[in-house]
Amino acid sequence: MEKKSINMENLSKSFFQHPRQYKLTPFIGVIGFVMGKRDLIDRVFGSYNYSFIMRGTGIYRMHGIEYRVEAPCVITQWPGEKMYYGPDSEWDEIFFIYPTESGQKLESSGLFRQDKFIWKISDKYETMRIIKEIHGLCVSSERRVEADRIDLLCCQAIVNSLSPGAGDDEEDLQEKLINDVAEKFRLKPGIEYDLTEIASECGMSLSTFRRLWLKYRKIPPARFIANAKVDEACRMLSNSTLSINRIADVLNFSDSLYFSRFFRQKTGLSASEYRKLNSLR
Repeated sequence: MEKKSINMENLSKSFFQHPRQYKLTPFIGVIGFVMGKRDLIDRVFGSYNYSFIMRGTGIYRMHGIEYRVEAPCVITQWPGEKMYYGPDSEWDEIFFIYPTESGQKLESSGLFRQDKFIWKISDKYETMRIIKEIHGLCVSSERRVEADRIDLLCCQAIVNSLSPGAGDDEEDLQEKLINDVAEKFRLKPGIEYDLTEIASECGMSLSTFRRLWLKYRKIPPARFIANAKVDEACRMLSNSTLSINRIADVLNFSDSLYFSRFFRQKTGLSASEYRKLNSLR
C-alpha cells in the first residue's frame, strides 16, 4: 500500500445487540476502522480478534519473538494471551472482534488458529473491496442493520485474506484494478470523478495510479473519460429522444453550448447532424 491513508471514516460499531436470523457464520461483536493509528497495544484480550493492517509497518510480539508487520497483512489476538503490537509511526487498521462464544466456531472452521497469528494478504484489492462494503454498511443511515450480512462479509474478508491470489501476481492484480476503474468510467461517464479519491480507494497514491493507468490504458484518464462521454452521447443521440440540452445535462456539461463544441470537436459533426444520420428511432 502507498503512504496515503485509505479514504474511510474512523468508527467503531457494535453488533452484540443486533438479532440474527441465521447461524451460518460466527457472530461478530465489534468492527472498527482506525486510519492513522499510532497506539502500541500491550494487554491481554478476552476476545478473538483480527486486525487487518492495510497501510504501514510495525511490530508484533508473540511468545517473546518479535515479528515485522508490513501491510497488507493480518495479525490476530485471542483470550488469555498477552499481546504486544503496534505501528512504527502509524498504520491503517480494520479490526474484527469476536466474542468468546464465537471462538469455538472460528477454531473448528479453521478460520482461527493460534499457530497462524500473522499472514500476508495475497489479494489485497479484493480484500479491500470487501472491507469497503462492510464500512459502507456500518456508516449507513438505514435503521435496519443487516447483522447476518455483516457476519458473512467479515468471514469473506478473513477467507479472502487467507487465500492465495488465484494465481494472480502483483502485476495482474494492478491491471485488473485499473480495468475495473476504466469500466466504471465507461459505464458512468457523466459523474464528476475525483482522481485523488479514486486512487485512494484503490490503495494507491495519485502518482502511482496515473503511472499504472498510462501503462495499461495508454491515454490519460481525462481523455479516456472524454472519449467515454462521446460514446455515451452518440448512444443517446441514436437510441433516445432526449433533447440535446438534456443529454448535455446527463453527461455533466456546464451548458449545451459547451457540449455542442465538445461533440463537434470529437466527431466532426454537430449533435443534430449526428442524430439525423444515425437515429434508430
